Amino acid sequence: GTARAHIAATPATPGGTPGWHDEHAHQTVLQQHVVFFDPDGDGVIWPLDTFWCFYAHGLNFFLLGSVFAVFVIRPTST
Repeated sequence: GTARAHIAATPATPGGTPGWHDEHAHQTVLQQHVVFFDPDGDGVIWPLDTFWCFYAHGLNFFLLGSVFAVFVIRPTST
């Protein structure tokens, strides 16, 4: 079987995000991650997309975490 995660539980919503399952029930976990990292939906995960997604997750300590993600993680994903 294919791994699937459709609950999207957080400390604020332990039962899951309302509506998440209905919107993402057809996607694998990998597809859900790709959709998250491609917020404009153009089919390409640009370095700026990577930066903003990591920044949104709180990696903003002087922006070093987000810059690290752009210059270290991005070149390895060819």
